[in-house]
Amino acid sequence: LAELNTQLRGGHPRLALKQNELKDLQSNIALEVTKIVTNLKNELEIARVRENNLKSELANLDKEGDKQNAAAVTLRALQTEADANKQLYETIIARFKETDVVSDQAKQADAKIISRATVPGLPFYPRKGMMIAVALFFSAALGIALAIILDFLDSGFRSTQQIEDALGLPAVGTLPLLSRVDRDQKPHDVAARKPNSIFGEAVRSIRTALMLSGVDKSPKTILVTSSVSGEGKTSLSLSLTSLAARTGQRAIILDCDLRRASVHKTLGVSNEVGLSNYLSGQADLGEVIGIEQSTGLHFIPAGGRVPHPTDLLGSKKMYALLETLGDSYDMILLDTPPLLAVSDALVLVRTVDRVLFVVRWEKTRRDFVGAAVKQVVDAGANVGGVVLSQVDMKKQSRYGYGTTNTYYYDNPKYFTE
Repeated sequence: LAELNTQLRGGHPRLALKQNELKDLQSNIALEVTKIVTNLKNELEIARVRENNLKSELANLDKEGDKQNAAAVTLRALQTEADANKQLYETIIARFKETDVVSDQAKQADAKIISRATVPGLPFYPRKGMMIAVALFFSAALGIALAIILDFLDSGFRSTQQIEDALGLPAVGTLPLLSRVDRDQKPHDVAARKPNSIFGEAVRSIRTALMLSGVDKSPKTILVTSSVSGEGKTSLSLSLTSLAARTGQRAIILDCDLRRASVHKTLGVSNEVGLSNYLSGQADLGEVIGIEQSTGLHFIPAGGRVPHPTDLLGSKKMYALLETLGDSYDMILLDTPPLLAVSDALVLVRTVDRVLFVVRWEKTRRDFVGAAVKQVVDAGANVGGVVLSQVDMKKQSRYGYGTTNTYYYDNPKYFTE
């Protein structure tokens, strides 16, 4: 290139070509130098990382070595202590054996047999007779205490005597559960169609007691109520009405439970028009009276719901209705709501001849019954008596209470199924 510069002019093509080749060569040399420098830097960095890793591993090995040295020192100390304890144990064992030998040689007998013991004829302990007597005493005491506790916890009535003692009212009868044969029938149907059955005789006995409760004449209007729901007052009311109709009396039942009517359900009739409709002026008396053809009983259902049933039942029209029915019927039964639930029955108790109170056997709490009876008595009602309903005769006979149902159950030959 130096020769060409001297031989040729600056713009000669050959000179320009050589100059370009020189530039390319210089550029390639620079690139190659750059690559070599970069590779060397990378190798240097890798070498430094390896150096750091080796230093870290060396430090860890130094720590492990220190731990092993410490463990070896501890092991040597424990081994020394174990050897010392073993030597001490062997010394103690040797001394113990020497002492035991000396003790055996020095031991002398501290007792001698004077005579042989004789076998007794009876055991000294236990004394069976005394134990049996004590067991019988405590068993009897426990039984009496348990009976007293159970009787105290029993909150229901089990006999008519309990009712008379607790309430001071006459118990006019007991109404048993239907027999197994009649359990699928309606109670008032059994009372009318099977008057000689135990259930029919119980209803007749209650009716007779009511009829005899009047001094000059038999009561005509009878209000049937209870303290709480589910005590069987509707069944008793229908049974008394159907039995009276069966025996030739003109009898009618009024469903005065305008809130939760049930007479129409038992009879299987409509409740669209009834007592509430008549008292509110929406229907005539002839429209609300119905007749059950199978038993001949007359009835007035509760009718449609009204906003103020207590006011209707305590109205002058209700009193006039009882007067009107009294001219046509021999017995008028009023089936009313439970006393502790609502006050509807209280407005009627002074307008009837007798109030009949129903108490469910074993179930109704005595304090509930006492509170309800007090309401009726305080209202000035003429309480004809109390009926113990839904009595399980078989179970009651086991209790030993001498009620009419017990006599029924003990003399089945007098009754029909």
